[in-house]
This record gives sequence, C-alpha cells and structure tokens, in this order.
Amino acid sequence: MWHWIALLPNSAPEPDVTAPALPSLQQQLGWWALQFTPRVAWLEDAVVLEVAASERLFGGAQALRERIQQEARQMASAQGEADLRSAHAPTALGALALARAVCHEAPCTLSRLPLQTLSAVARHASTLAQLGCRTLGDVRALPRGGLSRRFGAGLLQALDQAWGEQPEAFEWLTLPHTFDVQLELPARTDTTEGLRPAFAHLLHTLCAWMGGHQAGTEQLMLR
Repeated sequence: MWHWIALLPNSAPEPDVTAPALPSLQQQLGWWALQFTPRVAWLEDAVVLEVAASERLFGGAQALRERIQQEARQMASAQGEADLRSAHAPTALGALALARAVCHEAPCTLSRLPLQTLSAVARHASTLAQLGCRTLGDVRALPRGGLSRRFGAGLLQALDQAWGEQPEAFEWLTLPHTFDVQLELPARTDTTEGLRPAFAHLLHTLCAWMGGHQAGTEQLMLR
C-alpha cells in the first residue's frame, strides 16, 4: 500500500522583494495539499500527505498521485523553483527518502538508497561508511543492539518508521480561516509595474490558500 506522498521543493531563488511574513513554498504546498486530504504535515524540508481515504474520491491512487505531482510542480515552477521532487511509499519517511534519492533502478527500494536520504542516518554517515555501510539496507543489517549503543535510539527509530515497523506521529496542518498575508516592499514605488512582483507572489499564496479550502474567486479588487 503506497498511501504516502512526499513533495520536496529544491532551493528556490529569493523573490525580488522583502517578505518576512510571506509563507514559504513549503508552507504554500501544505495549504494547497489540504484540498486532497486533511492528513498533511511538514516533515523536515518536505510536505507529506496520507491519501488512503481520498483515493476513491479522485479516481484512484494513480490518478490522485499524478494530479498532485503535476499540480505541485506547476506551483513550484510559477514561483521560480527549478524542480520539485516527489515520491510515494507506505510511510512518510520512506516517501521522503525516495524523493531525496536520484534512482536509476526499477524498482527503487529503500534498502538500496544511500545513507544521506534519511536524516537520522546521514548524521552518522562517515562512521557508518567506515563500517562498510553504503545503503540504508546495509545499516539495517547491522546488529540492532550495537547500533543503538553507538548511535542512539533515534537512528533505529527512524529506520523502523521508514519501514513501517514503528508508528509515525505528526501534527497535522490546519488552514487559516481567513487569508491575511502582508508583504513589505523594499522601497517606495509609484508604478503598477513596480508592484507586479509583489502582487504575483501574494497571488500564488492566495491560490494555495483557496486551493486548500476548495474555493475560488471570480474577481479581485486592488487598491
């Protein structure tokens, strides 16, 4: 069962405005994803969605995954993001690890992923490499007692959660009832063209908020 989807933005260029209160692309993706399922969370630098209960509503698992991946990439592209990686797996951590990996194999499995794809493992990558580990599967093959004593319980917990052997716990995102986002311009402007970058950025954020509410608008008035 592949009910988790991870959306992983790359580092996007900063907009040509100062925006201390403007939601990041990760936050906007989280707002937008709430139209598909209430079980949306931030996991490190990614957005993860649990979509098991929503698949029938959107034409099945494959159709839903394809729609989410396509529309998320369009959102990222509209904000100058060169690419947005996505993956699906039975667990959220597993989906995130697969999204981080650049796989040239079919199928691409967790056991074959490099150490850097799971944060709790990546912290000890140099030491694990000295033990002969090159993949997550190599780490799992080591004696559990020795792993726990040497690297702490967090590494084993992350591995078990990625493989679905321990439950994952999340604080689910909630969508603000009203849209109230401010953006400070870097300098005074007296032209419509000067407002365009700021307006475009706010408009993308508004669209993400409306998407999460499954809402829309036919008219906007700017003053």
